[in-house]
Amino acid sequence: MKATALDSDAARQPEAGGYSFFGLCAMLFVVCSAFSSQMVMPMWVGAMITDYQLSETAAGAIASAELFTVAVMSVIGALIVNRMDRRLMALVGILILIVGNGLSIVMHDVVFLTGLRMLCGIGKGFTVAAVFSTIAQAPNPTRAFALTNAAYAALGAFYFLLIPNQIKALGASGAFLVITIVTAVGLLLLPWMPRVKVQAAPVMDDLRTMLTPAGLVALAGLAGVMLGHSIIWIFIQMIGTSEGLTLDQVGIVLSLSMLVTIAGPATAHVLPSSLGLWRPMAWALGIKAVLAILLVANLGAAVYWISAPAFSVISLFVVPFVMGLLSKIDTSGRLAASGSAAMTLGGSVGSLLGGWTAETLGYGALGWMAALIFAVSAMFLLPQAFRSDQTVATGC
Repeated sequence: MKATALDSDAARQPEAGGYSFFGLCAMLFVVCSAFSSQMVMPMWVGAMITDYQLSETAAGAIASAELFTVAVMSVIGALIVNRMDRRLMALVGILILIVGNGLSIVMHDVVFLTGLRMLCGIGKGFTVAAVFSTIAQAPNPTRAFALTNAAYAALGAFYFLLIPNQIKALGASGAFLVITIVTAVGLLLLPWMPRVKVQAAPVMDDLRTMLTPAGLVALAGLAGVMLGHSIIWIFIQMIGTSEGLTLDQVGIVLSLSMLVTIAGPATAHVLPSSLGLWRPMAWALGIKAVLAILLVANLGAAVYWISAPAFSVISLFVVPFVMGLLSKIDTSGRLAASGSAAMTLGGSVGSLLGGWTAETLGYGALGWMAALIFAVSAMFLLPQAFRSDQTVATGC
């Protein structure tokens, strides 16, 4: 079948972030299907702890292995993204994801399962680098990334309603079964992913663009945001059950979290440009630190029902602003493509650090650890964002 996706010049529509509406929707589903295992990681990590009798540290290490591989492959993807057709690059990634997730359904050995999760990390890294670099070249990348996060939240809400029943029936394999099916749907939509014209530069030019002090500091701040988030998020199901909620109730809370989370990127999408970047980032990181502490303070199920959705909302609110900052630092899209590496590297370290903290210090220490990380992230991001806002204000 002949692909009907349009070249970017023909498909640009500002209302849809710079691309045709259907092309944008197809691209968003592709990248969100690639993020599937990360969306529901608390569910399959919790299921492995229960089904396979793993410690929190061991389960966190498996999740960390996947996320670390994503980070490495995202960097490689960012370096080659202007040297190959981005749709082809995404196709390779999606096919690898289908194989890795499909085999995870039947493979229960911890060593082999870790290898399969790393294989999925390779596929996700390529897919996300291809799509993020395409989104970054929209006329308004901050709004385009906000739409991406809204789609992420919508698919996550679907997952958290469906997967608890699959886990009760099939264990961790049930989660991987649903992920595999959704990723296959992403494969079918891939032909409609928009194309963009790229001009390959020498690899050293790409590296110099990505490794500027401003770019590195912003990437470190983004990694810190996701590190602090993952410290809590990786055990959000276990935190809920420790408050007395059943698995189904936790699934409902997390599904509601994802639905409410759409308000985060939606708010980022409609906020006036005059507000800038640094103010929304400062508000979001401060609120997120408070919520992290509340979630693990043993204040009861009611606080969990409120704090878990709010914690998710703030995450998908702040990321579009950070991605917008990366897009301003490097307008070619390479830095934004490597933003996926920073996020997943932060998530990888967060999974390891969260597992160690939960096992050695208890779940209560997770919130304080996350709050400290958010404070450090603010120190990296806010000065950069303030300078960017000043540049825009002065027209320089």
